[in-house]
Amino acid sequence: MQWLESAGTVNVIVRIGDSLAARFRRQAADPKDVARDFRREADALDELASAVSVPVPTVVAAGEPTPEYPLPWSVHTWLPGEINNPNQRGRLSTVLC
Repeated sequence: MQWLESAGTVNVIVRIGDSLAARFRRQAADPKDVARDFRREADALDELASAVSVPVPTVVAAGEPTPEYPLPWSVHTWLPGEINNPNQRGRLSTVLC
């Protein structure tokens, strides 16, 4: 497992091997709201995947709250390549424009 450095403010991302990543919410929240948000994100990823010609991560598992981590969490496929730099236009931004 590898904790990724991120400028993101919503989720912590942890690489699991070469092909998966887990996402954990950073801020406290109602577990039902977090679960709803994860379902909406999964639906949006499915919709995006059907609309673009580049690979899109997919949700492969959903974790339930526990005493150690009191919120739902998710596991996604990890796409090979470089981590996106929002200051640079890449292939995806070209496809979406």
